[in-house]
Amino acid sequence: RCQQEELRFLLTGGAALGSGLGQTKPFDWMQDRTWTEVQQLSKLSAFDDIAKLVGAGKSGWRDYYDAAEPQEMELPEECLQERLNQFQRLLLLRCFRPDKVLPAVQDLIV
Repeated sequence: RCQQEELRFLLTGGAALGSGLGQTKPFDWMQDRTWTEVQQLSKLSAFDDIAKLVGAGKSGWRDYYDAAEPQEMELPEECLQERLNQFQRLLLLRCFRPDKVLPAVQDLIV
């Protein structure tokens, strides 16, 4: 079961949560939109440490971003892989690869 604010984030990308936290994106390869949405996602209780985890410099985030099918991968942070449910992983996917949200939603439903 998803919380209302999580569903709202999936549908709007965090636009309803206001602007990002104003932190500089941690990687050159990361799009500005991606980092802004990660910061917005961190406003949700299940993701309060997500900006810090992504910004810590773990190389797995680039692999996740560049993957042909990131929705089928393990998350780069083990603590997130264990803690987030399948719906919450969609929110993270939406930040990094919005083009893969629809296939991931289809997998969730089927």
